[in-house]
Amino acid sequence: MDQHAEHHHYQYKAQGESEVTANVTYRDAIITIELKDKHGKAPELGVSHEKEMHLIVVSADLKEYIHGHPEKQADGVYMLQRELRDNDYKVFVDIAPKNLSYTVSPITLHVGHAYHPNHGNELKVDTDFVKMVDG
Repeated sequence: MDQHAEHHHYQYKAQGESEVTANVTYRDAIITIELKDKHGKAPELGVSHEKEMHLIVVSADLKEYIHGHPEKQADGVYMLQRELRDNDYKVFVDIAPKNLSYTVSPITLHVGHAYHPNHGNELKVDTDFVKMVDG
């Protein structure tokens, strides 16, 4: 059997045309994702890259990065156990709903006392556009 036979390709519509919405919450070290279609029902998900859902979480200060695969708890409800420190995060829910369009877009998640990006940002502008790697 071809190892790629189980991979499915889904067509995503342009930004703003998603027929599925994702609501992300965090409580007691658990990230919960609730999915609903335009009729308020849980969409059926296809498998993409061997999982039903890929979750990317990035902190506002870029110091935390999580790539996880939340587990289905009920129709339209997925959970991933991860400890997050107080910060603002961008969350990306990557799914392939069957027979529905879906656009991956960033979801803002506030944990604890909100992070203020203008205070203590350690990022420096790189003005050298030429890089040497391994000689």
